[in-house]
Amino acid sequence: MRIVDEVPGSAVELHFLRKLNRQERVVEEVKLVLKPHYNKKHITKDEYKDILRKAVPKICHSRTGEINPQKIQTLIEAYVRKFRIKRKLSGGQAGGSGGTKKMLKSLQIEIVDPLTHPDYFNVHDLFTVRDLFNARVHFGHKIGSMDDRMKPYVYGSRLGHLIFDLDITAQHLRDALNFTAHIAYNDGLILFLYRGAMNAHLVEKTAMECGEFSHTRYWRGGVFTNAKVQFKAVTRLPDLCIFFNTLNNVMTQHTAVRDSAKMSIPTIGIVDSNCNPNLITYPVPGNDDSPASIELYCRVFKEAILRGKQKRKEHLEILQQQDAQEANRINELDEKN
Repeated sequence: MRIVDEVPGSAVELHFLRKLNRQERVVEEVKLVLKPHYNKKHITKDEYKDILRKAVPKICHSRTGEINPQKIQTLIEAYVRKFRIKRKLSGGQAGGSGGTKKMLKSLQIEIVDPLTHPDYFNVHDLFTVRDLFNARVHFGHKIGSMDDRMKPYVYGSRLGHLIFDLDITAQHLRDALNFTAHIAYNDGLILFLYRGAMNAHLVEKTAMECGEFSHTRYWRGGVFTNAKVQFKAVTRLPDLCIFFNTLNNVMTQHTAVRDSAKMSIPTIGIVDSNCNPNLITYPVPGNDDSPASIELYCRVFKEAILRGKQKRKEHLEILQQQDAQEANRINELDEKN
């Protein structure tokens, strides 16, 4: 269709051709501003089309009727920021941002990417080695029951019982707590697991207090590996399993440890001297029997989860305020145009 190249036959046709020519110019100007953002992956292909579809009519129907490149650029950049913030709020990662830090100039608050910080949630101060000693975490089983794979974590023995090196235990526990806080920060689903009647109520209470889940009864095989058949629906599996003990009895490993490994679910496990730590993602050598040690584990893991959730809440509130400010700015630009 080459109407633009033909001579108009009436005033109505002339007005239509001028309007069509103007719209084409606006489209080219918008594309010119959008293309760098798309090349840098600030926006997706669908977002590119959506911005183009929204911006062109607003510019064409402006009161002044002029095509101002500066105003077009300001409007497009506001749209781009709005889409990037929405993607951030929905859990996505803004592609091509290139930085792990984002300065919200209007709020003067800096949001740091937790993955760039070695201890963003300050889990290091949740306990000390003295706390582990007072909770009897260093006590292992008798020498004859030791699993050979636990030798690197054992300091020695006393009166026939193995003693864990609490410096190693503290380091492993802090790594596990840091990972747990990151899972909670990203709104992950965490499952506490424990077998034993003596401390089962404590584990269940801890899970409820931090808004997570627990399982302290007999573990039915296939809950993870065959969930769709067992529950008759598509089931979301946990993002992290925390085992306060990894044995069903003295000689048998908890079935969920194997199932988690099969389904690539990260695991944290308190491994005693008679346990196999190989299938645990974050093994924590220590006593898994005494109420004092289980109480300490529950306390520190609950605090790590709550810290992760609190940070997520704070950051979402900041991003929501920023999104509201960007929306107001876009509305102001629309009114001016």
